[in-house]
Amino acid sequence: MRTLRRLKFMSSPSLSDLGKREPAAAADERGTQQRRACANATWNSIHNGVIAVFQRKGLPDQELFSLNEGVRQLLKTELGSFFTEYLQNQLLTKGMVILRDKIRFYEGICPRQSGPVVMAPMPTGQKLLDSLAETWDFFFSDVLPMLQAIFYPVQGKEPSVRQLALLHFRNAITLSV
Repeated sequence: MRTLRRLKFMSSPSLSDLGKREPAAAADERGTQQRRACANATWNSIHNGVIAVFQRKGLPDQELFSLNEGVRQLLKTELGSFFTEYLQNQLLTKGMVILRDKIRFYEGICPRQSGPVVMAPMPTGQKLLDSLAETWDFFFSDVLPMLQAIFYPVQGKEPSVRQLALLHFRNAITLSV
């Protein structure tokens, strides 16, 4: 008798059981879709914040905290394993293109003194050095610390955010100019 009961429990579900399990499966799928949508919104928020830093726009109040929390949340999901790859291939690459375009824009126009803006013709090499120096100063003093603050939860993993950003600056800006 005992074997019959076990067989009954181990048998495939009847048609009446399928209706009971479907809402649970649908609810589980809706939960998965909501988590993905939330993760996508978090990715977009981080992406927009990092690009704003490269564009010399300041972050609104409490934005750094929310970006930091977003990074923490993403690291806990299945997308966390792709985080460094996304940082390298998307965020840093796009940010360096923005900085490189600014160098190319400022190559033709570079003020010589800090008082009233006097535009004087400068040799091409000097313009390039001045715009490169200005870009490096902005990157090293503003962008790099902000990237380290946004991606603080990633610290301790090799290569670090600082190393990745410096390598991208070298490859995309210094070596391409």
